[in-house]
Amino acid sequence: MVETLNSYIQILLHPILTHQARSEERSRLQMMKKNRLFEVVRESTEHDRRIDFTTIVLISWLFFMIYSLYSLAFANLGSVITADEETTGFISSLISSSEFQKKLFILTMIANVVFFPLSAWIYVKLWRTLINFFLSIYDKNVEKDSVDEVVNYSLVSNFFLIIPVIGNFIKMLCSAYYIFLGLKYNLKLNSVQSFVVILSPVILIGLLLLAMMLYVLLIINLIEFPILFN
Repeated sequence: MVETLNSYIQILLHPILTHQARSEERSRLQMMKKNRLFEVVRESTEHDRRIDFTTIVLISWLFFMIYSLYSLAFANLGSVITADEETTGFISSLISSSEFQKKLFILTMIANVVFFPLSAWIYVKLWRTLINFFLSIYDKNVEKDSVDEVVNYSLVSNFFLIIPVIGNFIKMLCSAYYIFLGLKYNLKLNSVQSFVVILSPVILIGLLLLAMMLYVLLIINLIEFPILFN
């Protein structure tokens, strides 16, 4: 357990060194395979101490639980402040909410905690698909495990959820940053190629919104066009 936590912290604090080490290790194993040193390769694989997806998710899940607990605590504190105020002021107007909203907030937080592993799995699947798509465009032939490492290791960004208020925002930024470092130092893409991959979700969402807007405008024009001739 201690060794697993050390691996997690190593990825968190030294992502560049971690990805460089994994890339060098793969290159060394490939060289051994070419030289038919299969016994050495087998021994190296058996002593491989890299942290897997399940372990990273379990540790990240703990930080998400901490984030959920203090989010609930802050929500409860807001309710207390609202109840104690004799007059309605600026603070109470910001944090006051109906009983339905409070229950909905609590149920949402509980659901997020329960389904955190599922959301992490979806996150990994989506990024893996995007990265493989761009690797095919860049004509890069890399092993499946290396792509998994890049995406899985970015889950350590959940550590920043323990920071109150801005933790979730920092976590999102760091998640993209860790993937960028993995693309550059593990998969050996250049900075421009890595940056394009990181921006691809934003670009795809923008194109989707543009397509929806054009579709709505087309429907409006089709409705208005017959009216002009009536």
